Amino acid sequence: PADGQGAIVLAVYSHGDRHPAAEGSDAQEWFAHLPYASTRPETYDFVAVDGARVATGKHERRPQHYLYATQLRLIFHRIFERCPDRPVVGLLNYCLSGGNLEFMRREVVRRHLHVDEWPLFLMSSSQASRESVVAGLWDAWFHELHAAIRGGPSELEATTVMELFHRAEARYFEDNMYELLNAVKARVYVPDIFARHFAFPGQEDGSWDPWHIDLSCALRRGLPAPGGAFSMQPFKDLHRGYESGEVFRLVTGATPEQRSRLRAAGGVAEDPA
Repeated sequence: PADGQGAIVLAVYSHGDRHPAAEGSDAQEWFAHLPYASTRPETYDFVAVDGARVATGKHERRPQHYLYATQLRLIFHRIFERCPDRPVVGLLNYCLSGGNLEFMRREVVRRHLHVDEWPLFLMSSSQASRESVVAGLWDAWFHELHAAIRGGPSELEATTVMELFHRAEARYFEDNMYELLNAVKARVYVPDIFARHFAFPGQEDGSWDPWHIDLSCALRRGLPAPGGAFSMQPFKDLHRGYESGEVFRLVTGATPEQRSRLRAAGGVAEDPA
């Protein structure tokens, strides 16, 4: 009920985007896609929808198919006007969903609406200008919530929402490490390494990439613990190792015996004679 005191949990899994508040405006309206048009057009009276378009080639206006950050902000304001102590937890899992949190960072809004006094905990699966990975934060959050529930009432009661978020955040980075791995490899192209077919015992030549293996290990060592931050030290160590020749080097004039020992150790590529 609208005047109830129980906690409200809001979770949205959808596509997301943003559009200018009006043509030529720098102000943005962030939104999530709805599978159907809203039946309450009056809830859009206070949203800047002039810039709303969809990529149909016809520039059709469809703001009634969007759930806007502006609407969410007003919903939260109304809830806390009625029940200042009613907790609200929200998970926004869609591209650019961090834009929905912008009002919590704007000083003028925080002062005017007393946002810092709201019992509101909002999570977004991406930053305001970034796309989300496929599963986003959704799977990680509900996995950790399920784990806390399975731990029994005492464990659940002892777990704060922030602790649960930190666990979900750490799991999110671990589960989606391949996204960061691929992003780094796309930007750090090393022709001297990628052009070679490396041999490892028991593997077909060229099937394993030592740069991929080394980077994966460095990423895993640098992943944050719950509540922590990424450690850059493993990447610095990897960079230094490659530059110094400790990790990767070109060997010339190797004897047949030396080549045999190197291939037995693995991670060796030979240039055609």
